[in-house]
Amino acid sequence: MHEPDYSVYADVVAALTRTPATALVEVEAKAIAARWLSRTGYPPWRGGRPCTALRLWATTDAPRTPQILHEAQHLLDEITDPARTASWSSNADGPPETAATAVRALVGYLNRPPTTPPPAAVAARRPTARGRRTPQPPAPPVDCACGCGQTAAPGREYAPRHQQREVAAVAGHYFGGSVQRLLAYVEDMAEQHGVPDPATGALRRIGRRGPTTLVDLYMEGNLA
Repeated sequence: MHEPDYSVYADVVAALTRTPATALVEVEAKAIAARWLSRTGYPPWRGGRPCTALRLWATTDAPRTPQILHEAQHLLDEITDPARTASWSSNADGPPETAATAVRALVGYLNRPPTTPPPAAVAARRPTARGRRTPQPPAPPVDCACGCGQTAAPGREYAPRHQQREVAAVAGHYFGGSVQRLLAYVEDMAEQHGVPDPATGALRRIGRRGPTTLVDLYMEGNLA
């Protein structure tokens, strides 16, 4: 039995949100079925009918049968029933419209003959094997942002420990060496005026994230 890959579900929901008519490949269809059915085949809402054949197909190499399509259609009927989804407004499962779009795509996939390959464009941009993605080229190295001439790891701005060094230099210049005062000042300014949007540079307002502040993150070493 395969453990469901929920990252695949997140990817396909994003694709379906952009283009509801997106054609699925098998790994995506199975991810949708596994997402909405428990290990025993029951959907997450009360009184749902079990879909054991659909769950078995989604988590094993079991062959497709007419019963699987029947159960997927019944799952769609339930997931689009307002009486079952009326309490979803604050549910961690997400909005019922998103779930319905995903399950509708699952039913569409199961209505295609098993031997029908997905369109080439779809196959090229979707997962090619269960739980695996087409390998992406590694990100190129970048120079450390502190100007030391060393190389930062892919996805990072600074070489190891150089970020703390630069923060300490700024704190020394403006706040008498107090990193905590520097970070508290940055956080206060961000709350009052906003932070630059990475894409546009325009300021956008944000709120304090409860007990976890910039100061907390730095003191715990999570800004390294």
